[in-house]
Amino acid sequence: MLRKTDINGKLVQFAWWALAIIVFTLVIAIRFRLLAIPLERDEGEYAYAGQLILQGIPPYKLAYNMKFPGTYAAYAVIMSIFGQTIHAIHLGLLLFNVATIALIFLVGRRLMAQNYTAAGFVNITTTKTDYFFGDVPQSVETVKDYILIYRRNL
Repeated sequence: MLRKTDINGKLVQFAWWALAIIVFTLVIAIRFRLLAIPLERDEGEYAYAGQLILQGIPPYKLAYNMKFPGTYAAYAVIMSIFGQTIHAIHLGLLLFNVATIALIFLVGRRLMAQNYTAAGFVNITTTKTDYFFGDVPQSVETVKDYILIYRRNL
């Protein structure tokens, strides 16, 4: 026989999952509508360096910066797959962000209780403006959020 606490626990779990799915869908819908927004300052830099890489010019030969070349390479890969337009770059970043959110969600679910994972998922998806406006997610901030959720779970 099910106890009242079992039913309430399943209801809370269902509510968190429903909220996570609704928020994730909303974020994707918003981002999809904003694909044509011009590249912001850093995105333009990354796209330019990515174009240079696609032309066979190594990083830092014509474009100088203190940043590591991994982001430039990621933009080069995105542009080689989706094309060298603003729409294509933002679409590639959207798919990259979706994959990152899903991966972090799955790792968090493996490490923590599902209710906390869904709460963290909603928090990460909505509080980072990067997810709405197209920059690559700040992985340090994302990991920090999950550590805080994990510590609260202990």
